[in-house]
Amino acid sequence: MARLWNIVEYWFPYRDLIDGEWTSVLSEFLPRLVAAATRDDYRLEMMAMIARIGDTHANLWSSLDVRPPRGDGSWPVDLRYVEGRMVVSAFADSLLGPASGLAIGDVIAAVDGIPVSGLIEAWSPYYCVSNQAALWRDIALSLSRGDGDSKVTIERNGETLPLVVPRSISSDARMVTHDRQGEAFQRLSSEAGYLKLSSFRIRDVDGYLEQAAGTRGLVIDIRNYPSEFAVFAFGGRLVEEKTGFARFTVGISRIPGVHLDAPVEIEPVSPGYAGRIAILVDEVSQSQAEYTAMALRANGRAVVVGAPPPAPTATSRPSCCRRPEDHGQRHRRVLSRQDADPAGGDRAGHRRRADDRRDPGGPRRGAGGGAAVHPRAGRRRGYDPCAGGAAVTAASSARIVASSPSCSFRTAIRNARS
Repeated sequence: MARLWNIVEYWFPYRDLIDGEWTSVLSEFLPRLVAAATRDDYRLEMMAMIARIGDTHANLWSSLDVRPPRGDGSWPVDLRYVEGRMVVSAFADSLLGPASGLAIGDVIAAVDGIPVSGLIEAWSPYYCVSNQAALWRDIALSLSRGDGDSKVTIERNGETLPLVVPRSISSDARMVTHDRQGEAFQRLSSEAGYLKLSSFRIRDVDGYLEQAAGTRGLVIDIRNYPSEFAVFAFGGRLVEEKTGFARFTVGISRIPGVHLDAPVEIEPVSPGYAGRIAILVDEVSQSQAEYTAMALRANGRAVVVGAPPPAPTATSRPSCCRRPEDHGQRHRRVLSRQDADPAGGDRAGHRRRADDRRDPGGPRRGAGGGAAVHPRAGRRRGYDPCAGGAAVTAASSARIVASSPSCSFRTAIRNARS
């Protein structure tokens, strides 16, 4: 527990965006963990602590079996949270699904006598997610888990019906994507093309552009996880000049809590595509998918459309501080590359630490802003940020925090080990 808390305190670049005070998490969970009577109780408390980070990649991955609801079976249907309701969206098994009594379009109102809203409220403290969209997605994947039959109240065609639904398939959750069936590139009309990144291949980029010739617009579907890293290989076909779209930061191991900042840019590649771009995202668009959406929209001709992804494509952040009134008490230090001492030290960082010791409000809570990745990330073509972190982009005069705080937790751990 102490190791986790320190990793977040000194190496997690989004620490000051965590809801509440991270310091209070330590004092809250220490007695809870000491009081855990069983191994499962301890694992569940650890999961609740990790959930406070608000990062979809952070979890107690070896212990998801203790996260509620528990059980080895689930209904043979897929669920999706739509307009505030839990809805049957598809059959997970072509035979068992229809035989369960559930139908596509049914609204799940209650399970074993408990309203779905009550289940979400009770379970959500144990779900490690970046936002509400990710919470609803993950609970939809787990809602039907349990053992034996379940009593389900549904709403269908304006009627409320009771059903007994068997948990007839394995509870292993499967992620369902919502892109179109068929080839990676499809011509929707004489004026519009469609490209889904779940089956995108870098070697086929020239072919995609040939098929898109003559269209006025291109729909890029990222309601999935890209099969290959498209940021530079395809993003370069959408810009006409070198275009900066993000800034990466890396923790300085000699000065815990201080991060180094560096830009990342897309360079134009010929032949390109000059039409309008519509980028589709939803609650499945996570991690590399979010970063890719951020990069492909940088040309100024693109619009991002769809339900919010697990971490917003970009979150406005006008200041390094969590709240303006915190300036001078909880400032997270971010250095440009020019601030770094070529000899390997960091004069500006050392000055900041000296200031920290004189701060009458107590020690500062580390530094950060943006996310922690390799400082040369922006210069390496083909670099996958989700092996390493999120990013910061510039949009007008505001600072924009890129879409993958889920990536940055893994980077925080790597920085702590270095």
